[in-house]
Amino acid sequence: MKLLLVFGTTHNALAAEAAMSVRGVALEVLPTPREISVSCGISIQFDSADMPQVIELAKAQEIKIEGVYSPSPVSVPGKREYIKIWGEMQ
Repeated sequence: MKLLLVFGTTHNALAAEAAMSVRGVALEVLPTPREISVSCGISIQFDSADMPQVIELAKAQEIKIEGVYSPSPVSVPGKREYIKIWGEMQ
């Protein structure tokens, strides 16, 4: 399953992209869905199997994450919905 890594600032999003790329984590940079946040327009999509590595990497690099989101299994047709599965990291 694909997850979405959301940030409060573009600086954190770009730092995470660089760190994840160096470590070989498969990712895709996407616009942040407005249903999730209006803070930062950049999010990173990654495979759920990589979540422990992504969180550990963010902590080690002191990259602040607003949240990790999963697509909702139940949604209204034509409307994107997400579930926050991991909270804000200070």
